[in-house]
Amino acid sequence: MQSQTAEGSWCHTFEDVPNSLGYGGLVATTVMALQGLGPAQREGIDINQSVIDKAVNYIVISSDLKRGQIGYSDRKGQKGIPGPGRTAGGLMGLLAAAQDDIPLFEKADGYLRKSLLDATTGSRPTSTLQGGHASAQMGVAWAAWYAGSTGTYDDFWKNQGAVIAARRLADGGFFPAPSDGKASSNRSEIGDFANAWHALMLVADSPIIHIGSSDLFKQAMEESLATATEIMENWQGRTVPEELQQLVALKDEKGAFGKFPQLLPLALKKVVRDRNVTCEQMQKLLQVSASGTARYDEESHQLIVDFSMGRALTEGAAKARVNIRPIAGDKSFFKKTISTTANARSDTKTEVVLKLGRKASPPAALEAEVSWTFGSKRMKEVVSIPVE
Repeated sequence: MQSQTAEGSWCHTFEDVPNSLGYGGLVATTVMALQGLGPAQREGIDINQSVIDKAVNYIVISSDLKRGQIGYSDRKGQKGIPGPGRTAGGLMGLLAAAQDDIPLFEKADGYLRKSLLDATTGSRPTSTLQGGHASAQMGVAWAAWYAGSTGTYDDFWKNQGAVIAARRLADGGFFPAPSDGKASSNRSEIGDFANAWHALMLVADSPIIHIGSSDLFKQAMEESLATATEIMENWQGRTVPEELQQLVALKDEKGAFGKFPQLLPLALKKVVRDRNVTCEQMQKLLQVSASGTARYDEESHQLIVDFSMGRALTEGAAKARVNIRPIAGDKSFFKKTISTTANARSDTKTEVVLKLGRKASPPAALEAEVSWTFGSKRMKEVVSIPVE
């Protein structure tokens, strides 16, 4: 914090001194600082709010507010210059600082989403994500991180994945992205530096590193641990499994974020053997739920049902077979069955189209009989789905 410049930025060396080219602060280092300071403040570390406010203001005055392009710095000729990777880093900085409600954020989000469709490194390299200025791979990693934190990682990988995978080396490492569109790279970009940024690209869909959703993940983890405690306290007739005890112990342990994703699947294997565990407890433990909405499309005379399971805390641990059917007495359509598995990367949603009979009127509500599978445990519930 002491090295922040008067205008709110940070310099290349994170010291308030000009670099060899004679200038000081820039956006790339400023967003890195915010990416660390924001979460630290939310975790209870004393961070002067004025430091964060000045940094956010520096990003804003360095940007093209109309196009949503977050520039290199606030200096003439560098303000608002195109750079999807830098913009992604800026968005991560704003997310970290809980500034995702300012006008720049929405504009920058739109600019980045359009840029993700372009995976080239061609004639306008610094205007593309894969051929950005200086450390292009850092910008790509920021974009992956932002996509993961906003539930759009699958779209990121669909458009950028092939280019990223093509840089993989025989030893399992990665060659750097071609900064400024040039195939050759600075020596400092090669080796561990390249591998670290590419590792972030590959794991950016993991909830544990989602800056924007860290508060939500923390809340979900706390609710899961509270349910695990309830299950342990009501454990019947046998010694409480060590795995469940270790999971519950995280409630009072620092660094729980790091251990929770590893311990939950281990505890789950033991919990599913307990006959006293309810369907509701299993859902709270994994943070999944069955819900849905339906709307009637008059033109096609169909019901479009959006069924959701939420975002699971561990991948593949909750599966559902869903029979969507009319309320008793309603014969406007036949039931339809879908199967889905909870996703840990984003909300799990499935769209179902139901054709109504030619003379049938749309019902006021539907029923969904949900057959849950949690590991080796099978449980059922019935959920009402209103029709709009």
